[in-house]
Amino acid sequence: MNVTAAQQISPDGVNPEGITPDGIYHQVWQATGFDATSMPEPGASIVVAGAVGAAVDDLLAACAAVAPDLPISATGSGMGTGGIGAGLMVLDPSSDLDADEVELFVRLRTEVGTVALVCTGIDAFWEWPRRLRAQRAVLDPAEELPVFAVSAAAALAGAVDESGLTDLVAWIHEGLMRPIEQRVEQARLAACVTALDRRIRDDHLSSVATAHTDPDDLVRRRRTLVATRDRGRTDRLAAVRAGVTGVRTATIADAQTGFRALLAAANRRCAHATPGELATHLTWLDSEIARVNARVDAVLDDRL
Repeated sequence: MNVTAAQQISPDGVNPEGITPDGIYHQVWQATGFDATSMPEPGASIVVAGAVGAAVDDLLAACAAVAPDLPISATGSGMGTGGIGAGLMVLDPSSDLDADEVELFVRLRTEVGTVALVCTGIDAFWEWPRRLRAQRAVLDPAEELPVFAVSAAAALAGAVDESGLTDLVAWIHEGLMRPIEQRVEQARLAACVTALDRRIRDDHLSSVATAHTDPDDLVRRRRTLVATRDRGRTDRLAAVRAGVTGVRTATIADAQTGFRALLAAANRRCAHATPGELATHLTWLDSEIARVNARVDAVLDDRL
């Protein structure tokens, strides 16, 4: 908006571009160029964003199982075009945030406004509280956003009460039930805070880039980053190891169950078989063994 447009104020105090000259929205626009009044009116749909595709898909599947009537989907080309009631930022407890995830969060917060942080996979990563605290310190240093720790696997397995999904769904429903005026103001103010934070961050990065940096300080920062990255790798390897061990145990149990049942069936057939039926019995036995192997292999593929 240029100066001429800013001076064209209607009797109700709004200019042609929809910015009130007095109040927080106008001040934010002056400081950042962000027009909160241009945000679409909140709707009933929920968008899920995250850099880890599998975690996003798992959360969508779990929410669909717990609340089938909830209109929820992953972010896409339609984000920011209207009808969005809230956004969920999915956090991966296996690693630190990267620049793309931070930018995705800023975009979600600016375009949707009402956003919650959702840490998934807490059943697989035992150090998720420490990782979540570190991620929140980057995305929400003032600790103003709602935070949920959930296990999509637990919800899909039927343990809904232990999964954390009920609290998340309750927060979504409670937000959608608020008066539309309150929802509009909440989304706009949240977007304004994000725009201001982004401007402050950009100004800080610009000043740091022009300042003299101590080489020893760079070495210390690199050592810290490498140590954090290595811990993330350890967490991921531990989770993979635990998952593979669980799959191995379950697969062995399935195979043992299948072959015990086959042994019982073979004993029953042999009790009434005659010598002339030996070839038929061997053919049947080979077929049943192949069927058990195929079933165990299929289950193993699904688990992996």
